[in-house]
Amino acid sequence: MSKNNSKVSENEKYFELKYHINLLKSTSAILLFVIGYFGYSSYKDLKTNIKTDFEKNIQHQKDEIESVSLKIKEINTSIDSLKELKNSLELVVNDYQNRLTNISQKILSINNSTKYNRANASKIFFI
Repeated sequence: MSKNNSKVSENEKYFELKYHINLLKSTSAILLFVIGYFGYSSYKDLKTNIKTDFEKNIQHQKDEIESVSLKIKEINTSIDSLKELKNSLELVVNDYQNRLTNISQKILSINNSTKYNRANASKIFFI
């Protein structure tokens, strides 16, 4: 009977040890699942947050680029209008320079003719 008792006690110990091992396996599997789930959820949330922040930053940069582009277009428009004004002012200045040159030539012509007339007038009186 002692053999039977020792076999029974060995069998009980074996099954008890097997039960504890299976319990540890189940508990560790559940813990791994829970840790994995929360880890994946945290990873997914972190990924979503990073993506959202990245998209916000990109949108902000796109808005800034658009704003700068509009300012550049306005400046280019102003520069073009200033160039047109400069060209028209150059035409006006050239026209006035031509007129002044013509007036100067007429004045010189008048002065020369009056000098000639004065010189001839004095000769006439002496003759």
